[in-house]
Amino acid sequence: MIDMQNDGALNAYACIDTEKDYPVAFFTLAATSLNVPPEFRETGKDLNWDNYPSIQIDYLFVDKDLQHHGVGSYILSWIKLTAKQRRHEFEAYRFLFLNAIMTEQAIRFYKKNDFVIAEEDDQMEIEQTLENGLFVDDKECVVPMFFDLNSLA
Repeated sequence: MIDMQNDGALNAYACIDTEKDYPVAFFTLAATSLNVPPEFRETGKDLNWDNYPSIQIDYLFVDKDLQHHGVGSYILSWIKLTAKQRRHEFEAYRFLFLNAIMTEQAIRFYKKNDFVIAEEDDQMEIEQTLENGLFVDDKECVVPMFFDLNSLA
């Protein structure tokens, strides 16, 4: 069983294997806004935003030995359900947003978890990458992806 532990002050989460009392993953959540493609915009309402308040998923890391065992998908499902519950507190949040490192494996993983590429033209370079557990200054190409919380039943 995996337990999501939050430090209370920050939106940083450690995912702990409760049987082994061992950290298996880490992620952060932050408030942001997302410029969504026209087909995802609300129409016919007083509020027709181009940019929607969103929750950004950052720094999602899963222990290398546990990758491809459903841990990442479990975490994304937990985030989706938690965000859906928080929508009752902050109804403006409609999307989950993340910047996926542009690798076939990462894009396939997020698409499998129902994330959509925001815009092909929105690819960008980030200034830091993770190498052997440490951030190094190097440019890595990422692609913005999002999940529409309205798609949850």
